Amino acid sequence: MNSNRLFRQRIHSLKPHILFLLIVVIGFIVWFIPPKHVGIVLMVITGISVVTYIASSYFFSKKRQVMITSFIALTLCMSYLLGFHVLNTLLLLSFIIVVAKLFPNKKKIE
Repeated sequence: MNSNRLFRQRIHSLKPHILFLLIVVIGFIVWFIPPKHVGIVLMVITGISVVTYIASSYFFSKKRQVMITSFIALTLCMSYLLGFHVLNTLLLLSFIIVVAKLFPNKKKIE
């Protein structure tokens, strides 16, 4: 049990370093490598989603963290595949808000 706690503490202490490293790598890829292949674009979208997931873990609950990450990932994928459409983005945002309201964080005790 004690080793599990030490492992979690090590992970939490590495989070800022991992986040900074991912941001630098994504910046390097975006700045220096042209997006000619689908693999490069999908790698950047995945990297941005991971950065969003790690960064939102500092501010939000697990449910909100997953919803924000999925919204960012789906928006970037839709923008890449379909082009940016305001209507699609608003529909996706409203879907995420409805899912957030349907599944509350805690059960209310009456």
